Amino acid sequence: FHPRCPHAMPRCRTEAPRLKVVAARHKSACHLNDAAA
Repeated sequence: FHPRCPHAMPRCRTEAPRLKVVAARHKSACHLNDAAA
């Protein structure tokens, strides 16, 4: 997904982000999820 993401970082090209539940019936795999916590 990183080629289409305006928030992509170099890390996105080399590391797969963890899938995280962000709301009921909604999951996100993004390194920024960890930064927001």
